[in-house]
Amino acid sequence: MRVSHVMAVFDGSREAERVLVAAAHEARDHHAPLSVVVLAAVEQPSRCCNLQTTAWNRELRRLAEEDRARATVLVPDDIPVDVRVREGRGHRAALAVARELGCDLLLEPGRRRRAPRRSVLA
Repeated sequence: MRVSHVMAVFDGSREAERVLVAAAHEARDHHAPLSVVVLAAVEQPSRCCNLQTTAWNRELRRLAEEDRARATVLVPDDIPVDVRVREGRGHRAALAVARELGCDLLLEPGRRRRAPRRSVLA
């Protein structure tokens, strides 16, 4: 299978570090660009607690920016990489970003020490 653009989801976990290494190898092997996405799971403001939601979302975005900075350092220098933060959570959000970026291979951390999730996008 020919891969033209690889995307990895990074959440700061050890599993995400392994996913990032695997995605970097895939990108190098296929001479493909690598996109790394950190998903910030922000909450929708509610009518009664908007101030608390705003503060909580600010903290979630700050933590996502820290993960973005960490992911940037973990990718080898010889691999072209675009690391960005997007709002959303879960597999559906990751798929939407991968499709938007034109990726054909998506790697995500597995849950509870399971193997990374690989999605081939057509």
